[in-house]
Amino acid sequence: MTKQDRKKQTTIKNMYFNRYLIFRYYLAGLFFCNLYWLYMHLPVLNFSIIFPGIMLVISLGALIEQVRLYGNLTAKVPLKMTNLFIKCQFLCCIVALISVFFNQFFVMLFPILIANTLAKQLIVGINMINVIILYCLNKRITKIKQAEDKPYKRLQQLMNYL
Repeated sequence: MTKQDRKKQTTIKNMYFNRYLIFRYYLAGLFFCNLYWLYMHLPVLNFSIIFPGIMLVISLGALIEQVRLYGNLTAKVPLKMTNLFIKCQFLCCIVALISVFFNQFFVMLFPILIANTLAKQLIVGINMINVIILYCLNKRITKIKQAEDKPYKRLQQLMNYL
């Protein structure tokens, strides 16, 4: 295999891997958010520590899945763990939004926050943004499953050119 063939092969492999770039960055960000959320619960230790704990475990599975995608040159990738994580994170956001209406539940979920209007507005704002992003990521997973995403179409154009 010539140097130019290896370069083409590496380019194609990287383009396949870059289809999932947004997932890797967002998963990493949410991993650290959930880690911080777990850390907030350590002084209090109530049953709501389960939420960030489970989310950390699922996010690790999704991150491992993302790393394993390097070298996977298939068009339709199911992204099972990433999809599971996005749905679970979506559910956690909904639970956090519901907690705003119940002070005791709010304080259990966010032990370092005081149940005042400012804290609740902060939680609502962050979680609404998160819900919108998670919805968009879920749509992107559906497109990747069906090989209808833009990066895959660009990859097909490149392969036709080569």
